[in-house]
Amino acid sequence: MKRAVTILITIAVCILIASGFCNNQERSSQEIEAAEEASAIDLKEAQSIFPEARSISEVDTAFYEVFDKSNSKIGTILHSFPVAQDINGYAGPVPILILLDADNIIVGIKILDNSDTPSYVEKVQKSGMLKRWNGKSISEALATDVDAVSGATFTSRAIDASFRKRIAFFQKENVKIDFAWDLFAKNLASVILLILALYAFFKPAKARKLRIPILILSIIILGVWQGSMLSLFQFYTWLTNGVPLSLQWGLLLITIAAILLPLLTGRAFYCTYLCPFGAAQELMGKANKNKLNISHKVFHYLLFIRKAILIAIVLLLILGINFDFDYIEPFSAFNINTASLITLVIGFASIALSLFISRPWCRICCPLGQTLDFLRKRNNSSEENKAE
Repeated sequence: MKRAVTILITIAVCILIASGFCNNQERSSQEIEAAEEASAIDLKEAQSIFPEARSISEVDTAFYEVFDKSNSKIGTILHSFPVAQDINGYAGPVPILILLDADNIIVGIKILDNSDTPSYVEKVQKSGMLKRWNGKSISEALATDVDAVSGATFTSRAIDASFRKRIAFFQKENVKIDFAWDLFAKNLASVILLILALYAFFKPAKARKLRIPILILSIIILGVWQGSMLSLFQFYTWLTNGVPLSLQWGLLLITIAAILLPLLTGRAFYCTYLCPFGAAQELMGKANKNKLNISHKVFHYLLFIRKAILIAIVLLLILGINFDFDYIEPFSAFNINTASLITLVIGFASIALSLFISRPWCRICCPLGQTLDFLRKRNNSSEENKAE
């Protein structure tokens, strides 16, 4: 049974990596057809944008002209799909509608239903970013630099890139979509942190003094600065949408190490060295050495909590029931501006409890930790030591 689980997870890893590369390749005809169908706009939707609209004409795929009752053109609607369907936000594509008036002046941007993190999308909508192109011609809009939204970098960059690619295609211009240097810097910082963690993992005696610096760096780099860390939500979106390599190649390398090292060595890697949430709990715990004395029997039963959480997540996904992963994975608590109230409560409560219980969330509740624990070679150590 254990070997079967290991084989299945290894296959899943291969699919995950392959999907990342496939995501950057040319889309199949079936995917393009699906994107074209998703980009269809009817008169009712056009009237929600242009109230005076009385008819709509599809000029080309995802390109519609809108007319009033006198059959005068009053605007144009451009859907970002399928032209920009290969551009991903934090957790998947973010389709948009680009609205132009009769003179092809931009009058608005509308975010459509998407699979990206809701709190990030809401952050972009509240930031005013979508209004920064209003009143500009297409040429002026292409020449306008729009800054990424703090706390929603991937999502805002994806919207910017989708916007530029779509209007450039409409204008029959070639435009190169480049992501800013800060995304490269974040990925590079993740790789450097990964190298330090690997050194500490393989040379624990020599790297003993690096323990606290690595924990602090993981909080700063992966938690506060990037808000980009491993989670079941991340795995789920990568498996369903592919890995946006241009955005998250640093996190992908961390993911590969987090999965393969436990398989090969039987030792926890990510949870011990790189998880920002675990690092915050461990550092807080150092403020009080007199922890609560929880008996082995009681702790043995507490371990079933995170197993139950993981099973519940799997069942919800199998049944196709939508739910917010933030309620069960409080990792977005590092970004106070975008985190939900329940996420902040769970996050701060877990860190506060670390004064009395060593890494309470990691050892008792974390479904990601339980998932990664399946990869570890089983030995004769107790369940408590394995959870550590």
